[in-house]
Amino acid sequence: MEMHQLRYVVAVSRAGNFSRAAEQCHVSQPSLSQQILKLEEELGERLFDRMKREARLTPHGEAFLPRAIKILEEVDAARREASDAHGLLRGRLIVGVLPTIAPYLLPGALTEFAEKFPGVEIVVHEDTTARLLKLAQAYEIDFALASRPIQDQRMEVKDLFTEELRLALPRGHRLTRKRTVRVADIEKELSS
Repeated sequence: MEMHQLRYVVAVSRAGNFSRAAEQCHVSQPSLSQQILKLEEELGERLFDRMKREARLTPHGEAFLPRAIKILEEVDAARREASDAHGLLRGRLIVGVLPTIAPYLLPGALTEFAEKFPGVEIVVHEDTTARLLKLAQAYEIDFALASRPIQDQRMEVKDLFTEELRLALPRGHRLTRKRTVRVADIEKELSS
């Protein structure tokens, strides 16, 4: 079953005549008739009663027609939506982000994006880096704003910024006497 065959069935049912339908579809009448015959052979049922200057739907054709129309409408809608999404006229963007950076990074960026692309719905999903990466791999989010390290080779990673992390300790803590504190020092502290 092919799309043009469905279009021809709809055209004949509306025109009531193979010649007029062929004219409307910009094909020759024999070509249109042959395609409808192929479809009828595939279905194992006649869709039209053919008379000298008229074509009427058979009961099988009457049952088939609404589905054919629905399929054609759905295909047209899919084409429009794909075209709109390509131009970012409509759609949905799901952004995964760490809760610690969402309030600082997103408001301005999301406002600017929404002004540029008002038909695109933006959904923000806050979670941990590990969970965001799983969601991205499962195509449940479009992209993730997460922290390193990200060692998954399936991901393309772009650094947006770096930030200096500081360690706050109570006065007199043993780590305050060290000039440089390493992650290993903090891990020892946590395990003791």
